[in-house]
Amino acid sequence: MERLPGFRWLKPFYVNGWEAVNLFFCLSGFVFFWLYADVIRERRLAAAKFALWRFSRLYPLHVVTLILVAVGQVAFHAHFGRDFGIYNNDLRHFFLQLFMASNWGFASGASFNGPSWSVSVEILLYTLFFLICFLRFDKTAGLVGFVLLGYLIQMLPAQGAREIGSGLFCFFIGGLAFRLFRLLRALELSRSFLLAATVLMAGLWLLLPWDYRRQFLYHQYSASFLPAMLTWHGHDAGAFALLTFTGNSINLILYPLTLVLLALLETRGFISGRRFAFVGDLSYSSYLLHFPLQMVFYAVVQLVGGAESWFYTATSFLVFFSVLIPLSLASHYYFERPVQTLLRQKLPGANASG
Repeated sequence: MERLPGFRWLKPFYVNGWEAVNLFFCLSGFVFFWLYADVIRERRLAAAKFALWRFSRLYPLHVVTLILVAVGQVAFHAHFGRDFGIYNNDLRHFFLQLFMASNWGFASGASFNGPSWSVSVEILLYTLFFLICFLRFDKTAGLVGFVLLGYLIQMLPAQGAREIGSGLFCFFIGGLAFRLFRLLRALELSRSFLLAATVLMAGLWLLLPWDYRRQFLYHQYSASFLPAMLTWHGHDAGAFALLTFTGNSINLILYPLTLVLLALLETRGFISGRRFAFVGDLSYSSYLLHFPLQMVFYAVVQLVGGAESWFYTATSFLVFFSVLIPLSLASHYYFERPVQTLLRQKLPGANASG
């Protein structure tokens, strides 16, 4: 890994970049409770329309990239004698992917367009979200209960449990973060308070990831007199609590409080999210397109006689992203949006009311 382009400066992304998925789960929870919780609870948004909106947003690119990877893996295997990167590419896993069920506990591991596992988990989260809002189980205590349930599920040994539990944990943390934002927004906090909160948040972005890697607080605790005081039935309860907090501090503290602060700053007019709208526009497409594009890059370099060492160069890094980013934007504006609009006009449920 140390040979990867720019590793010295990009090490956190190479080593822990996969954890950013939890940020998107948290963001989803924040946004969904903001936009949909009240209208679902008040029966102003029907299940059919909600399902159509989510289907039209997620499924078109999902199925296109699934087919691209399936065809690509057949061609790759025919030429190179092996699959590229992911190996559960049989008919059973294809149908699980087709129905967006690749990470519901029925698979043997990653398959086809591997990153789509998180989209599969999102489908479960959307379904649960609608049900608890419709049944009016979305009180704050209920959201805390789902956070705890997610924490427990992610520790189970079953296939997919870690990802489902993590998604559940972070999604409802995002929901709780929105509730906190709504309370703070009503207080009309001063500019100086928000400035101090911004400085504090910057400090947390330095401190919590550092402590997550180094476990500084745990080592200080272990060297103190506290373990002797907090041992219960032969178990160090203090160490358990501290390690549990440290292991979840980024998802439990850093991500949700960052979302709360950014939402407060935007609603007060201190920042404008519209300037960064293009990041959101390309996030889903780049997420689903990057694996098939990697397959194409690898095959092309091999077919022209290039060496695998080229992938460790800064040139490969720049070329890849110079293709991925425009391709992702083009996908969003010229494929995803038009197809989304068409599906919402033509499919049943478009005119459903609460």
